[in-house]
Amino acid sequence: MAAAKLDEARSVCRRLDSNNDGVLSVEELGNELSDLGMPDADIERLFFRLDTNQDDKVSEEEFVAGYDLYLRSLHEAKDPWRMPPELDEQVSGFVGKHAHLPLGDYTDLSGGGGCEITDTARRAMSLLQLVMVAAHMTRRVVNNREKWNVKRFKGETMVDHIVTSAYEVLLTLTLSLNPEPYSSGSVGGPDCPEQVNLYDTCECVIKEATKDRQVSMVELMAEKEQLPDYFVSHVTTLLVAIAMIG
Repeated sequence: MAAAKLDEARSVCRRLDSNNDGVLSVEELGNELSDLGMPDADIERLFFRLDTNQDDKVSEEEFVAGYDLYLRSLHEAKDPWRMPPELDEQVSGFVGKHAHLPLGDYTDLSGGGGCEITDTARRAMSLLQLVMVAAHMTRRVVNNREKWNVKRFKGETMVDHIVTSAYEVLLTLTLSLNPEPYSSGSVGGPDCPEQVNLYDTCECVIKEATKDRQVSMVELMAEKEQLPDYFVSHVTTLLVAIAMIG
């Protein structure tokens, strides 16, 4: 975890620790989340996942280690949409399956064996393949501790942003299933650095994964032609998942 994100996680943990005993109870963890409308059952589930040694309290070290989970829960509590559990499980499954892969290894994206698709109109990407891309990116920023240096507009100024969190990747996949928060302006857009967009994906994943074979991403991943249900015109600052579904 980057130093700035580490400091942020520790600061949040200490703010939540209302009795200053150095650990978080389920009540302390849930105070802000409950105020935002998160159900008690979901708060308890998050607490259980953060409490890795199962001693019924979350230490600062456990909170920092699971900070992505907290950030994601906080975001979900603020917005009335969630990633379906089955997709969450798929991403986690792919990450776990390929956790042993080193930096620079893209075999988790070429499981279909690859093919040649001369007609570009038949190079559609499936939701499963999008999940695989999200899992690949998550594996790189979590397991491999890779940092992506990307650019973002803040107002009219281009600024540097470092992607170091799986939360930034998974939020993108969640939005693919319900673009309303993006289109309504509540999340996303060029002023929001918390998602991975098409430009980032092209620079950090697609170019490197396909350069040896000089093929498209779909040709790398697919076994045969894939006809689209929709055609989407896009710009590179759109979230990768939003561009997939229009």
